[in-house]
Amino acid sequence: MLNEVLIDGAIDADANDDGDVSAVDDAFVELVNVGDEEIDLGGFVLVETDLQGIPRHTFPAGFTLEAGRALVVFGGGNPSDDLEATGALFVTVNAADPAFSNGLNLDAAGDTLRLLDAARDEVIVFSYGPGCDRPPCAEVPADRSLTRVPDLTGDLEPHPDGPISPGTQADGAPF
Repeated sequence: MLNEVLIDGAIDADANDDGDVSAVDDAFVELVNVGDEEIDLGGFVLVETDLQGIPRHTFPAGFTLEAGRALVVFGGGNPSDDLEATGALFVTVNAADPAFSNGLNLDAAGDTLRLLDAARDEVIVFSYGPGCDRPPCAEVPADRSLTRVPDLTGDLEPHPDGPISPGTQADGAPF
């Protein structure tokens, strides 16, 4: 389940905690395995409408997400080891074409982000902004991520407790 997303990364916070505030590198998508069993994400890809056919992130073979655990995919940078204290997994985009890197390419103008399984079937679809092509379209908040309120079950809304909470619940508690 998609639980939180920071579009554009243009906030006054260093989401990936690498010491560099960057609109590209600090953008992120937080996924949480709400099931009772581990999920094999090997071969899954994150794609978005603006760059169709070019995966923004490709999960390597054997990549798994344990039940109840969060996974955060950052647009770039080098996520700090300090983030691991949350118990979540943190990765940086790894596009199938290493010569083409634009992070997650999530911009406030609007887009549709999809998680596709290894067979390229849609698993998660998230549309946002005025230019989104697949309603319902979430509004892009200023200086905040969109997160589920309440976590895991609610609608995506502007973060209620602060600008962001990658890898944790909105109140900072671990999943």
